[in-house]
Amino acid sequence: MHIFLKFILILLASIIALFPTHVLLNRFLLLFKIRLSPHVGVLFAILAGNIITQSFLWKFVLLNTLSQTSFVIWAFIYSIIVYNSFGFLYFFFLTTTETSIHYHIITEVFLAGKDLTEEKFNQKYNDNTMMNVRLERLIDMGQVQEINGKYYDKGGFFLLVIKSVELWRAFLGIK
Repeated sequence: MHIFLKFILILLASIIALFPTHVLLNRFLLLFKIRLSPHVGVLFAILAGNIITQSFLWKFVLLNTLSQTSFVIWAFIYSIIVYNSFGFLYFFFLTTTETSIHYHIITEVFLAGKDLTEEKFNQKYNDNTMMNVRLERLIDMGQVQEINGKYYDKGGFFLLVIKSVELWRAFLGIK
C-alpha cells in the first residue's frame, strides 16, 4: 500500500475512533469511581487519541520514511493539526449539547411527554440550581476556585478563549 494512502487511512480511522476512545476512557475511569466533568473528559479523550494516532503513524508510516526527514516532520505537524481540528469540533459539539439550556429544555419536554408540569420543570431549572451546576463545572475544570465562599478566576485557557471571543465580538460590533 502506498505510504500516503496508509497515512490518510490511519488519520481517518483515528478521527472515527475519537468517539469510541472517549467512551472507553469514561468507562475505564468509572471502574475506579473517577468522575470527570464532560468537558475535561473529552479533552483527555482527545489527548489519548493524539497519542494513539501518533503511535500508529510512527509505526506504520513514519518509521519507514526516516530518510525523508522533511516528510516525517511535515506529516507529524499535519496529522496533529488535522486530528486536533476534528477534536475541537467534537469538543465543541459535546460542550454545546452539555451546556445549552435550550438543548436540555427540549430534551426534558420530549422525555417527559405529557407529564412535565411547570412545578416539576421549575424544581430542576431554577436560578440557584443552574448557577451551582455551572460553578461546579468551572471548579472541576480548574477555571474557578472557591475561597471562603467567594469565587475567583484562576486564569487558564478558557479565560484566554473568552477574552479572544470578546475581542472578536467587539470587532464585529456585537455587545
